Amino acid sequence: MPDDLVNFVPADVSAAVAWLFAAGALIGAALWLVGARLGRSVLTLLMVGAGAAVGLRLPAWLGLPISAWTSAIALALLLGIVAFALHRLWTAIGLGILLAIWAGAVAARLYPPEAGFSLRQLLEAGSLAEMLWRAWSAMPVELRRVGLFAIAAAIACGISMGLIWPRLTGYVFWSLVGVSAMIVCGRAAMESIHPELLEFLPRRLTAQCLSVGGMVLFGALVQWRTAPRPTSARAHAQTRTTNAAQAACG
Repeated sequence: MPDDLVNFVPADVSAAVAWLFAAGALIGAALWLVGARLGRSVLTLLMVGAGAAVGLRLPAWLGLPISAWTSAIALALLLGIVAFALHRLWTAIGLGILLAIWAGAVAARLYPPEAGFSLRQLLEAGSLAEMLWRAWSAMPVELRRVGLFAIAAAIACGISMGLIWPRLTGYVFWSLVGVSAMIVCGRAAMESIHPELLEFLPRRLTAQCLSVGGMVLFGALVQWRTAPRPTSARAHAQTRTTNAAQAACG
């Protein structure tokens, strides 16, 4: 499964790029354990970066007669403001998207696409319509049926969880973000720096799923145990009453 997520990374990257992947894995480890504490700020920065990256390619994808930098700046500002103002909603949406990506990776592992197909081919598409058409054409019939159902179910589960348990959703989301970054960036760094370490990674799909799930649960548990507990309104009222009584007696 990690191979499916990183097969768009070139195999002959330079040493500097490989160490950048290693730094990305370390950042993922930090988000895995403490990401929820800085959730709003980190999410805003991520959305600004995603808006800029998508905005640079948006005119080519949609055939818009505007500058790529104009769309990048506008989309980055828009997504950054919305992410800061509605960070819990975006956390729920982000969890649904991440779950959908992992569900799609598992479905692609069970029903592999056409031989020779890779995610790099999607990134080389000239337009968004061509990208979607390439992805759809490469899917076997079983993957189209099972994969689309798994992706839709994952998105629904992530958003529903965010609406019902917003705090828990934040812990799970940042834990999954960190685990995903560690797997993708760490796998790419090991392939370029120490490829012999790849032999220690689990190869069977069941072992990979259990490993990812266990890491996500552990990270969410650590963030839940170390997160500052919110003080209730009743506790605030009792504290004010006690302070007033002490002041009157004094």
